[in-house]
Amino acid sequence: MQSRLLEFSEHAISNYVVQNFISHVPNAAYADIVLDEMKDALWTLLSMHRPGVIWRLAECCVRFKLHFERFFNSLTAAVAKQESKKPAAVQKDVVPALIALELSNSQNAKLSLNVAGARIVETLLQFPASITAPLVKSILGLNALQLVALSKDSVGSRCLVEPIWNSENDEAKIELFNKFKGQFGTLAMDRNGAFSVIKCFNTMSLEYKTMIAEELSFMDAKLVGNHFASMVLTNCNVHEFKTNEEKWRSTYERKRKVKELFSDLVDETSSTKKDKKQKKDKKAAKKVVSETTEPKAKKAKKAKKAN
Repeated sequence: MQSRLLEFSEHAISNYVVQNFISHVPNAAYADIVLDEMKDALWTLLSMHRPGVIWRLAECCVRFKLHFERFFNSLTAAVAKQESKKPAAVQKDVVPALIALELSNSQNAKLSLNVAGARIVETLLQFPASITAPLVKSILGLNALQLVALSKDSVGSRCLVEPIWNSENDEAKIELFNKFKGQFGTLAMDRNGAFSVIKCFNTMSLEYKTMIAEELSFMDAKLVGNHFASMVLTNCNVHEFKTNEEKWRSTYERKRKVKELFSDLVDETSSTKKDKKQKKDKKAAKKVVSETTEPKAKKAKKAKKAN
């Protein structure tokens, strides 16, 4: 199969064999060979509608921690080349292009997306943050209606929205929060959207928690009859917020302090373990040195006596 991966990838059936092969590459050496062979094939794969192969290649980069920057740059260049062939009015940025995002103009704003494309984005978001900043920017470049629709979609929510809530990028979280502002009630009534609201509430600071609780409290009479919304109301303690906001605030402030305390303890424990390991390694190194030098010293003594 080596040197023929692209040929097999272009075929409607054998491309699944290639995907399976890439998924089961046994070690970094083989992964390097595969990624090197396919590094210039990403545009062809996009043109042939083979996002599944690209997804598996991205997974291979993550699994073996290889070629992050080269792969990301090659893929974004391939997407740009693909989009440049379209009229300027319909050209898309990297994320909407990869997921083939379409949103109907109907009242329900029905969403359609390419699942393999969404998986590519999800996998790319596991690359180092310094590399994937343009990808996050592209997600946040979507309008509020598109992001709300993605949050209500099982694939869109998991692959594009949740990774931002789970990241260390506070600026991105705030920007996403601002896109959702005014839509938390609508999201809370949806099976997938409810979990996005809970994720957002749990990850944001007290200032943003307060805004979410306030927004939900204005429509809790409507929300309480919905199973998923009830779950959100319980998680956010909206009833307590309405009856005693000061107590509600102090509860979350206390939780924040406890979390910080445990975080400090964990950091201290990790630091202590690291110090102990370093001492142990030094001790072991000394032992090895002494074991190798002692026989030499004994031999020198014996030689001296013989003389």
